[in-house]
Amino acid sequence: MPFTLPGSPAPLTADLIYTVKETGASHTVNGKSYNDVIHIKVDVTVLTINFGGGDFFYAKDVGMIESSISLNPPGLAPYQSTEQLVSSEIK
Repeated sequence: MPFTLPGSPAPLTADLIYTVKETGASHTVNGKSYNDVIHIKVDVTVLTINFGGGDFFYAKDVGMIESSISLNPPGLAPYQSTEQLVSSEIK
């Protein structure tokens, strides 16, 4: 999968390995506890070099409640991003 990392002089091709770490777990985001959560982990490698990865949490009947990515490519500035659900409404 080609992507451009901020600060990279050219697009890179990465291998993304997704692993289901937990199912049916509880996870708290912004003070709210969610049940029946699936935790997915991603590991990112470029040319066999580990660049880091991320974690994604999905709650049943809600969707993604949190994601975080941390990449540390050699020779480039580290990249980090975290997103958390602030509110949701089920109709």
